[in-house]
Amino acid sequence: MRSRLRWLLSVISVLSGCAYISSATPSVQAAQTIVVRKGSSTESINIADLRQLAETGTTPSSLRSFARNLSSQQRSQILSALRAKFDIDVVQVSRLLDTQIGSAIASSLASTTSRQDNVGVLDVRSGLVLGARAPEGLSLLSFIEAYPRQTLDIDLSRAFKVVENFNSAFWQTQWFMAEIAPQLTVKRPQLNLPFDPTLPGTASVQVLNLKLNDTQRRREIPLDVYWSEAASPAKPIIVLSHGLGSVRTDMRYLAEHLTSYGYVVAALEHPGSNESHVKQVVRGKAPLLDAQEFLNRPKDISFVIDELEKLNQAGELQGKLAPDRVMVIGYSLGGSTALSVAGAELQLASLKERCKGNVIS
Repeated sequence: MRSRLRWLLSVISVLSGCAYISSATPSVQAAQTIVVRKGSSTESINIADLRQLAETGTTPSSLRSFARNLSSQQRSQILSALRAKFDIDVVQVSRLLDTQIGSAIASSLASTTSRQDNVGVLDVRSGLVLGARAPEGLSLLSFIEAYPRQTLDIDLSRAFKVVENFNSAFWQTQWFMAEIAPQLTVKRPQLNLPFDPTLPGTASVQVLNLKLNDTQRRREIPLDVYWSEAASPAKPIIVLSHGLGSVRTDMRYLAEHLTSYGYVVAALEHPGSNESHVKQVVRGKAPLLDAQEFLNRPKDISFVIDELEKLNQAGELQGKLAPDRVMVIGYSLGGSTALSVAGAELQLASLKERCKGNVIS
């Protein structure tokens, strides 16, 4: 479900357009064409061709020139998104969009269209709500067919930038929080901070993309290092560890935010428990999680820290890092990884006892 959600939201981010219409009223005119703009070039895509692609899996002749400009991974993601049916009803969508984070999501999606003002935001909200009301539920095609004008006009370059910050873990968290928000009565603590930590810092963020190779373990580890000219060894390095079935960009929004304050953030990918691995699991070519992965994950972080120490000796990051001062942030399985790096031990005796009752659980 997480992969399907990412595919769906990624392509909605790329193709979402204007739908200025009351959420209580069905659209009177379905979109027929998507106009995708990249620089000075444009490509018109007929909605009927998208439906044919979804139903047959074969690229219509009218889309072949456009498809040639996409990578095989992008083509696969679009096909999967067109076929995906997302199990969320109109009430859940409406509730999410009425929250602060929902407004931010709608604004981000609207920034990919030719209308980036309040009307554009209302357009996106309406498209999502009306798409969820379709008989087959919310999908990319139902979103498009809820659009009341004939043409969707999209800035493709901007859309792909927005996509990078929308991942399955992010969306699942927001829907969950929207569901439980009415039940929360706990008062927020009053913090007297010298600045507003929700606002970005002033440093300009740069990203160094690396592929590290741990020859001893025969393990290739992709790594994104977020840094800025404001970075210095006065601040600790922050390492991000993702969850099972996720990727290193899942917390990009957090990495960029911290980097804007002068931190250096290292987001690594664990090859034995990332999205690519889970796809192998689905195909029956790998176990869900090999026991060795519980040991490999903290070793991945130790290896990355050693490599960062080398980067601190020469190149653009020279003298900017503090390899002897490291913070680790992890979510889900990454949280377990962070605890292991800090010295926490697996409670093997209690695990063995619990597994006697029900191995499946």
